[in-house]
Amino acid sequence: MVDWRDKKAMGDKNEMFSVEVNKSYNVLNQEWQSEIYFKIYLSMFKSGLVRELGSDRFAVLLAIASFMDESGKCYPTQEQIAETLGISRTTANKRINSLLEFRWNGRPIIERQKVRFKSSPNENSVYTVLPLSQLAIFSGEIEAVDADPDPTKEARRKSAVDERRQLVAYFIEKYRETYSATFGVNWGRDMGHARRILTSRTIEEAKQLLDVVFDEYGDRWATRDYPRPSLGQVASWLGEKAAQIVAERAEQVSRYDEQPTTPEAANALVALLSGGATG
Repeated sequence: MVDWRDKKAMGDKNEMFSVEVNKSYNVLNQEWQSEIYFKIYLSMFKSGLVRELGSDRFAVLLAIASFMDESGKCYPTQEQIAETLGISRTTANKRINSLLEFRWNGRPIIERQKVRFKSSPNENSVYTVLPLSQLAIFSGEIEAVDADPDPTKEARRKSAVDERRQLVAYFIEKYRETYSATFGVNWGRDMGHARRILTSRTIEEAKQLLDVVFDEYGDRWATRDYPRPSLGQVASWLGEKAAQIVAERAEQVSRYDEQPTTPEAANALVALLSGGATG
């Protein structure tokens, strides 16, 4: 067998407990085979996170994470978790609920949503392992843990995280309004994109940026391969393009403010702010 390792999985080895993928080509069967595995780094233990979790919740966290796909979502059933850990379904259910209720510095490390797929009449659990858990897959975001955080620093951190969530939620809302469709959010990945967007902007400035993106994307930047915007684009080249338009519009508004008010000027200003031609 020819071995090939996917290096995209590598993260900051001083901080994270990573999930990696090994791919190997079976020459005999002429097919690729993938195996996902964990690497555990010392920060999980030194921070006190594992101690506070306890062995039962820690084992459940690993069991759930073992079903993680490339988007960071986990879809195990209670039966699968129970079988993985060698426990009964009733015991698995109790430990899963305990893990969901667990808080580290007041915050959860895993979330669960109940969804119903077309192929099944029953509700299914979809788990998202949050960045604070120190567990990530591929390029997923993690957050540093602090066993004894400074109150002021903790307040700033929570405010920053809240703003990132606001921005992701605003993107989802604008996407739904513009395309009448639901954006396939990946919270681990998109929170990282939101963090980069907000690095040099306030939340209101970032929302203004998204307004321009959704106003102009179809006419200016849409392609066959990328017909709709993503937060990753906004965090890179698209954000810069939109920022230029925001600046141009602000300059136009400033010039109109300095001119005598006329019906023609008012109509032109309305057209400008709505993304139309200014003629």
